[in-house]
Amino acid sequence: MATLNKDTLLLILVKLQNDNNSLYSCLLVNKTWCETTIPILWKNPWRDLPREKEKSQSNVIVSHLSNEVRENLKRKHDITLPEPMKLSFNYISFCRYLELYRLDRITITLKHIKKSKISRVRLEIIRLFINRNTRFTHLYIHRFDFQTNFIPGIEICFSKLKFLRSQPNNFLNELSGISNSIEKLELYITNYNNSDENHGITKLIKAQKNLNYISFTYEKGDMSDELLCKTLGNSLIKHVDTLKYLKIDLELFKKITKPLSCLVNLSSLEINPNRLRDWDQIENVSLPFLKFLKTQQVSTKSLISLIENTKGHLTEISIDYEDDEQNLIQAIYKNCPKLKYLKLLIRNKEFSHSIKELDNFLINCQHLNGLVISIRKNFDWDNFFKSLTRSSPNCLFKFKLFSIWDNYRSESLKLFFDNWKGRHPILLHTSLPHDEKENFDLIKKYVKEGIIKKHENDLDKTIFEDFEWIHPTHKTGSKFDFLNN
Repeated sequence: MATLNKDTLLLILVKLQNDNNSLYSCLLVNKTWCETTIPILWKNPWRDLPREKEKSQSNVIVSHLSNEVRENLKRKHDITLPEPMKLSFNYISFCRYLELYRLDRITITLKHIKKSKISRVRLEIIRLFINRNTRFTHLYIHRFDFQTNFIPGIEICFSKLKFLRSQPNNFLNELSGISNSIEKLELYITNYNNSDENHGITKLIKAQKNLNYISFTYEKGDMSDELLCKTLGNSLIKHVDTLKYLKIDLELFKKITKPLSCLVNLSSLEINPNRLRDWDQIENVSLPFLKFLKTQQVSTKSLISLIENTKGHLTEISIDYEDDEQNLIQAIYKNCPKLKYLKLLIRNKEFSHSIKELDNFLINCQHLNGLVISIRKNFDWDNFFKSLTRSSPNCLFKFKLFSIWDNYRSESLKLFFDNWKGRHPILLHTSLPHDEKENFDLIKKYVKEGIIKKHENDLDKTIFEDFEWIHPTHKTGSKFDFLNN
């Protein structure tokens, strides 16, 4: 392996770019492996960086400051920086991701410098990253007061951006004239009247040529700025041919529904919650190519209308709302023949007495692969489990069965697992309290027998994404560990 062709080695290491532990091991093989690995690690030096490694990172970055800069800081501002490390690489030149607030974290590690002088060091660190020799594809400006004065080269290093996350700020106005290549945009909207900053948001959106993902997160209070809502909505219309993914808060969504109807190529829609519940603007929206739908606090009436207007392409539905589950299930199995994953909250105790609808759902959705059910109380688990074993398609074997106040009896679980024998082994998630020893012991028994392939107890339901059953690899290593060797 140590004598691999360098091009082949690069292809292998790129596959490992999200696995810090493996990449760290590669640093120690030989010089060629180290030289090939370092640029991959430093492409995004902020990813998975533990707080205890920030000082190591800061030492490396500050060591890039030239002797001339160091002497000027000392002579003009009486700032003495730590002795620079001997660097084997120009690490910053490999960086393609820039998280500006992380640069503030660097200055925090320089504890011997007076607060009144930190801004001077901060400026020099920013200049290390933003200059005519760097090219960034991902930029994060959230929680950072970004001033571009006295920073030459900004028009070059941000000219090829693919991703931006930002709050409203004056720099967006300038950025709209620099970069038109952003494909993914995440904006945090605040409700205050700053016409320059708000204009910068819409101007930036309109300037892009291939925008396919946009996320609006509204941060404070009521969205009362009607002009901002209107201009945001209208700015989306320009991207009707390219925009595929939209994530938006309900408060903002209800104010820009009309432009949304123009986004006929949208394949993913996520609507996040706020205090509003009673509104019906979504009922007139038709998204014929929608594949992924995730909503919170959107009424069943509105959801049914939207689902009926998706023309049968939905493959994932995640719904967080307690309202008329029976009619919703019916709308899903009548309009979503390609459905692979469903998350549903069942709060109506009468639903468990209408198992026929669940049977119809399982029979009609023959591509279903995963089912996430969250129950409040008074649920008929026995009939629910019987329906699963009786009507589930062969490809369904991933289950998340969450209950808030009324956990299933061990007898119900045993019946389910016994009837599942001979089928695809189950990937099972539960939210059992830790004192449910009888249920845990029962699950372990069926894991040993091979009925259950893997069990996770996600009590807080925060460890996994909605349709994620296998735990992502823990990346506990750091790209800076080698500095301590």
